[in-house]
Amino acid sequence: MHHKLDTITTKLQDLEKEKIGLGLVGMGGLGKTTLARLLYDDEQVKKHFELMAWVCVSDQFDIFNISKVILQYVKEVEKEEFADLNLLQVALNNQLKEKRFLMVLDDVWSESYEDWVTLVSPFHACAPGSKIIMTTRKVQLLKKLGRGHLNHMQILSHDVAVSLFSQHTFGTKITHLPENVSNLYNLQTLIVFGCECLSKFLINFSKLKNLRHLDIRDTPLLNKIPLGIGELKSLQTLSKIIIGGDNGLAITELKDLTNLHGKTRIKGLEKVEMAVHACEANFSQKRLSELELEWSVVFDDSRNESLEKEVLDVLKPHSDSLIKLGIVSYGGIEFPNWVGDTSFLSLLSVSLRGCKNCTSLPPLAQLASLKKLFIEDMDKVIPIGLELIGTGLAFSSLEILELRNMKRLEVWSTDIGVVIFPCLEKLLIENCPSLVEVSLYALPSLNILEVSECDSGVLRRLVQGASSVMEFKI
Repeated sequence: MHHKLDTITTKLQDLEKEKIGLGLVGMGGLGKTTLARLLYDDEQVKKHFELMAWVCVSDQFDIFNISKVILQYVKEVEKEEFADLNLLQVALNNQLKEKRFLMVLDDVWSESYEDWVTLVSPFHACAPGSKIIMTTRKVQLLKKLGRGHLNHMQILSHDVAVSLFSQHTFGTKITHLPENVSNLYNLQTLIVFGCECLSKFLINFSKLKNLRHLDIRDTPLLNKIPLGIGELKSLQTLSKIIIGGDNGLAITELKDLTNLHGKTRIKGLEKVEMAVHACEANFSQKRLSELELEWSVVFDDSRNESLEKEVLDVLKPHSDSLIKLGIVSYGGIEFPNWVGDTSFLSLLSVSLRGCKNCTSLPPLAQLASLKKLFIEDMDKVIPIGLELIGTGLAFSSLEILELRNMKRLEVWSTDIGVVIFPCLEKLLIENCPSLVEVSLYALPSLNILEVSECDSGVLRRLVQGASSVMEFKI
């Protein structure tokens, strides 16, 4: 199945002087129609053929109706009525004469050789290089034809899925997925990572029962998850979850995705109406390694501070597996107790961004494995003190700390008897114009210090305790 699309394209280019048929054979849901559609819609294919037609045949192999559809494709005049098949085929013959023609007969069930001979009789007038592509579950007709090329489709492998969708479907800044992708019953991996123009997904996902990996990272225009995602119980990877309002994804639909693991980002949490709904999603039982929880950036009267704290509280992830946590635009006044809980032994990175109502930071200092901490756009935090540090050895593993856009932050102090930041290598403080008091007594491992858009006294105080700094950026 590897390089299947390229193989078929090559076969279409072969035997240019012959009129040749190409068969795509396989069980339902394997992607025969999707593969044929990708070929049919390809720009090079469109340039190569003078006339093209696509006919959905299904189980009724009606020669008269099929011929009428083909004629409508190739004749740019109003529809004509024909008394019998002979007159219709004469008209079709005249339109196809000496033209290079591509026809796709999709989902052919008939195995009658005689019907086939009758149908294709006008095509003998076509120019050399004309092609017929047939998708079918039945192999007998193609065997009777003898000269047809049979391409037996298999279940799409991971590599082929990546190649098929990313190289061919999304190479031309496509804005939506073809709806017939939802018929690929055996599809296991669907990757649309980095498709920045993708704004519309499939209407319904419920047929993709075997889907295991769905990667929709870096799709900024995609603001809705298809219906039926919660029914995909085999799903293991879901990189972005968008909670919707009316006719959108309800967070309760995630409860049956028990195999979910790896990285995921949940957007639209301001649309969760009750904390019990978020509790039903059962995130504490999903073994996620990276989790980002995101609310709207709009802070208006519709925001409910107490509800948002309750929602965040019940979204506590599995503590053993989590290595990276992000909380974005959370509207509560304080963080629930699990944020900073020492049970998160593997947590390496924490990012708190745009949590504009919070008046204090969570107690992160006792996270034993924490190496990176990013705090940004928390407008109501005025002092940073013991609520962050706690008691005892603080931030024992932290290597990178960045504070950005903390516009009301005035004081950052620590208890003189507390050992803090023994491993800190990089400290960045940016756009903290109100910060005037910094009491960090020793930063023995600090190599990089970056301070900008802050009071000049901040840099002086930090330098006093950072004798090992090798690089300053001001």
